[in-house]
Amino acid sequence: MANMDMIGWSPDAQLGVDLDTSSVALRQRFGDAAAAYVPELAVTISLLNCCSDHMPYQNRGVPAIMSLHRNYGAYVHYHQSTDVPANLGLYARAIGGAIVRMNVAALAGLSGASDRLFADAWEAAPAD
Repeated sequence: MANMDMIGWSPDAQLGVDLDTSSVALRQRFGDAAAAYVPELAVTISLLNCCSDHMPYQNRGVPAIMSLHRNYGAYVHYHQSTDVPANLGLYARAIGGAIVRMNVAALAGLSGASDRLFADAWEAAPAD
């Protein structure tokens, strides 16, 4: 189970993601995917390993991982009525895209589809 939670905010252009899992294999897979496909994304492994939507899976023995943007505690709009796209800031697209790209690469590898990963250059499509 791959849970992307709070992936759309970064305080600056230094993009980072925290990975929360008790699975060493998932930690390695997602870290390797970030290094290969999103080298600008700094990966931190969270040792907290609790308190989000991946936990029920993990508690039942299903491999699960959560990725969330770094400094998530500094995002003042979390769980507030002000948590709207306008408040995500200048780096929302960059951090969200980087985390999604890491997740897609890791999941493609797990599914055996890594030979087709990003083959059509979808990431180069013009921005809205």
